[in-house]
Amino acid sequence: YNWPIDSYNYVEGVYRVGELDDPDGRKVIIQQIHAYDAPPLVKIQYQSGGKVYALIKTDASGDTDEKPLLGTVDGNETFVLKTTIDYGYLKLYFNDELVVTRDVSFWSNYSNYFKAGNYMQ
Repeated sequence: YNWPIDSYNYVEGVYRVGELDDPDGRKVIIQQIHAYDAPPLVKIQYQSGGKVYALIKTDASGDTDEKPLLGTVDGNETFVLKTTIDYGYLKLYFNDELVVTRDVSFWSNYSNYFKAGNYMQ
């Protein structure tokens, strides 16, 4: 199901990743807003030490990201992520707390869909 940015859509999940004992500092992408014909608008990234970040495109070119910290978890602790598109606004929730709001109406030329999984980076 592909949807436009000027609509209301969301994905929510309960996650438990655990420790990434990796000297190379690899990361795991666990949730995304992907576009049918463009790079992902948002990637939610879990890093060593239990830090959860969002990589958010900052303009329609898709060339630059910002990387706000959403939250931190300990070891095997579960956490809840909710990613919402609310008529041109991205809203990111960590453990039911609204952490990020961004105007992403610049992404209106793309058809979008959610992805969740375990994508090592």
